[in-house]
Amino acid sequence: MKKVFYISLLFLFATPASVFAAQERFVRVTADAEVMAPPDRVTITVGLQHKTDNLKEGATVLQQNIAKALAYCRAQHIKDKNIQTQNVSINPSYYAADGKRTDKPAYTLAQSFSVTLEDLSQYETVLYGLLDNGINQVQDVRFYSSKLKDFRNEARALAMQNARQKAQLLAKEAH
Repeated sequence: MKKVFYISLLFLFATPASVFAAQERFVRVTADAEVMAPPDRVTITVGLQHKTDNLKEGATVLQQNIAKALAYCRAQHIKDKNIQTQNVSINPSYYAADGKRTDKPAYTLAQSFSVTLEDLSQYETVLYGLLDNGINQVQDVRFYSSKLKDFRNEARALAMQNARQKAQLLAKEAH
């Protein structure tokens, strides 16, 4: 019984030494990089809201104003693929302006669409032109780069360079 104990104890002390001898030394670093990407595109999301007591008449007015705004976009040589409907809604309300309940509903009709401009110099002209052509809501304006993938790859390459430099400095100081 004592022999088993001594052999086990010897094995316990021998194992960690061989494990530690086999381990390699390493340094773990993290790095980041930032690349500024100038925008070359803008997406403007606009809408039209119309309140009415007559649903059919309200829908006609909404459609006419949307058609006018879309015709303006086409006159500005905006490609059809760069004009996208975002939302259409019809919301009845059974409350009058004074807060009293009514039997006949009033309707709020709304439609929104986005316009993507590939030429930033058109931005102000198109935005104000849409407002002059029936649009009564600007919901969002988003500037961005169409080359975002290229800029991300550039940032990744810079981050790798930064990480390599950090690791080399730390390894040098560890010796």
